[in-house]
Amino acid sequence: MVPAFRCSPYLSDLYQSVLDQSYQSWKLHIAVDTCQESYNKALEISADDNRVTCSFSKNRLYALENISLSLNSSKISANSIVGIIDGDDRLINPNTFALLSEAYERGANLAWTKYTWDDNLSNCISNTLPADANPYLYPWVSSHFRTFGKWIYDKINPANFKDPNGVYFRRAYDQALMLPMLYYCNRAGLKTSFIPEFCYRYNHENTATPPEEHTQGSYEGQLAQFIRTRGYIE
Repeated sequence: MVPAFRCSPYLSDLYQSVLDQSYQSWKLHIAVDTCQESYNKALEISADDNRVTCSFSKNRLYALENISLSLNSSKISANSIVGIIDGDDRLINPNTFALLSEAYERGANLAWTKYTWDDNLSNCISNTLPADANPYLYPWVSSHFRTFGKWIYDKINPANFKDPNGVYFRRAYDQALMLPMLYYCNRAGLKTSFIPEFCYRYNHENTATPPEEHTQGSYEGQLAQFIRTRGYIE
C-alpha cells in the first residue's frame, strides 16, 4: 500500500524497488491524495503491470485516512499481508518481501524491519517489542518497513485511528496505525516480529509538500503523546 502525495518524481524508484524483490508474489496499490501529477504517474505504472492498481482522492485525506479507506474499500482479503511504503520512499533490500514472508510463515501477525535516513545505514530506531510490553508506554520501535496482517487490522476499532472529533489523525500516523494493532497482539498473546535488516530508505529530500503542511516536530510530538495517553479504544 502506497499513500502518495506530491511524489511523482519518486514513484518510479519506489516501483523499481518492488520489482527488484526476490519474492515476487505481491500486489501494489498506489492511493494518490489530490495530486494529479502523482496520479498520472501511478496510472502510467499500472498500465504496464496488472499487479499495480491506483486510486485518486480529490479531497486532501492525509496518509492514515488514505490507507484506511483503501483497505476498507478494496478487495484485500483478510489473510493478506499489508506493507506501507510512503510515496516518496523506497525499499533498499531485494530480500525484504522474502524476509517478511518467512516471519509470517513462522506465525507473526505484525512485522517490521530496520530503516535508514541515508546511504550510511544510520538513524534507525526500529527494534524488538517485548511480548509483555504495553506499546503505548514503551518507546516507539515499530517504524518502517512496517507490515501487518489484514486480519489484525480488521480487529481494531476504527476510533483508534481518529481524533476526538472523529477525524483520522493527520500527523503521527505511523503510531496511530500501529500502536493499537501492537497492543491487540500483545494483549492476546499473538506473535509480532522485528527483522533486524535494513530494508527501507526514508526520503528527507522531498520538498514538494507545501510549507503549510510541513510536519512540525512539536505538533507531531503532541499528537503522538495524545495517542499514547489516550491508549487503546475497545
